[in-house]
Amino acid sequence: MTDELDEMGWTQIARYLAGELNPGERARFEELLATDPERSALVEQARLVWRESRRSKSSFDPERALVEIKRASRSGSSQPVVDQPIRPAPNLAAPPARRRWIAVAALAAAAAAIGFVVSNPRPPQSPPAAWTELVTRRGQRAELRLPEGTRVVLGVDSRLRYPERFGPAPGARQVKLDGQAYFEVVHDVGRPFEVVAGDARVRDLGTTFTVTNRPASPIEVVVSDGAVTLAPAAGAGDSVIIRRAELGRLTTGGKLQHETGADLQRHLGWTEGRLVFVDTPLAEVAPALGRWYDVDVRVTDSSIAGLRLTASFSGEPIGEVLDLITSSLKVTYEPRGSTIRIFRGR
Repeated sequence: MTDELDEMGWTQIARYLAGELNPGERARFEELLATDPERSALVEQARLVWRESRRSKSSFDPERALVEIKRASRSGSSQPVVDQPIRPAPNLAAPPARRRWIAVAALAAAAAAIGFVVSNPRPPQSPPAAWTELVTRRGQRAELRLPEGTRVVLGVDSRLRYPERFGPAPGARQVKLDGQAYFEVVHDVGRPFEVVAGDARVRDLGTTFTVTNRPASPIEVVVSDGAVTLAPAAGAGDSVIIRRAELGRLTTGGKLQHETGADLQRHLGWTEGRLVFVDTPLAEVAPALGRWYDVDVRVTDSSIAGLRLTASFSGEPIGEVLDLITSSLKVTYEPRGSTIRIFRGR
């Protein structure tokens, strides 16, 4: 790509960064990026320089920066020479032509930062991004947009760790999950989105999906659109492709399982504020109620742990929910201190 990037190519990338492409041009350009990892990496690096430049007080001549970076590329120099500060300070109120040149200079700075030359291309080098985390308590859910636009709904009693920014290299879009989360992924063929959940690794193939990773339970993945691959996080062993309305599971023993015909309402209802049980053992219902309502619910009679519940709740008080469950299963509940006990009763 680099030896074919002419004046028009530079200008198009600059207009993209400066926000001057119309919707049709922008869509076509992003399709091109999806098929050209090297150009995509350059644009991502330039975007980071652009963002950093907003905090810079340096002044420079952007036209001169572009001339120098092109000259260095044509000469085959091992290091492009930019004799101006590489962190631009754009005037956000500048007219379109000026914004475009600032964006072009950001490209020049990005190319210098990653050793971008025709004769000796090198992969982008950028400092490790700091990680941050979002944590929900019992009874609490949260929603966020990751730096590259992926939407995440984080379930109750869960934790998501993610970089403050995603780099341009393959493997850069990785997050780590404890608990439950729903992902609407912004697809990028050059940088697959990956969720590490316990012993499992889930990779996006253009997807909307949910991942559940709870202690002492299998790790489950349910896809509502597109497909993902599910594999052990250690990288050893097989992997399985999970498609729409399918469920993938990695057992606590490390075995991969695959089921078709998954009930999407059951597995995704929580993202819309509904707690759904379909033929679920009471032993699994109790901790789910505890996380959802921030109470301690225990089945204290092992003889009823296997009773199965099918029900859906949408914000009813915990007392009303327990009344319905115990009436349906013909069992009894009793608050005792901070704990709610469920037992067979008399």
